[in-house]
Amino acid sequence: MVAGYAFRNEAREVGARMMGAIVPGSAVTGADGTVAITRRAGGDFAVRATVNGRALGFQFDTGASAVVLTAEDAAALGIRPAETEFGVRVATANGSTLAAPILLDTLQVGSIVERRVPALVSRPGALRENLLGMSFLDRLASFEVRGDRLTLRGR
Repeated sequence: MVAGYAFRNEAREVGARMMGAIVPGSAVTGADGTVAITRRAGGDFAVRATVNGRALGFQFDTGASAVVLTAEDAAALGIRPAETEFGVRVATANGSTLAAPILLDTLQVGSIVERRVPALVSRPGALRENLLGMSFLDRLASFEVRGDRLTLRGR
């Protein structure tokens, strides 16, 4: 019992790292406040985040200038842009489309929380996954990919 108590912080960190390996996309917060995410078997980084209090999955995408929500996930958050609001032209893997600009109250990955994050909502069917783009990533102190780990450092 004494050893368990003495090494409780280390045991908690080992448990969190194991969870990150078992469930890729889970954000594991280190003792130094960094957030680590393990690469999926397909080679990309799926990131579990919380937007305005609701858990959503994102694709880590440094090529996306903004955070982009699918129309379906935006609707689940209560965000339903009018047709006239889709005025931002974006290039996707499926071609060019229009998106609607929005402002997210909060976007949280692990222990990192950003407020009032500019984002876009894609047209219905235009996007299969939400994108964690540069309008969030630029707010961080740094982010890096090393091996199968993505590490985010908040300010």
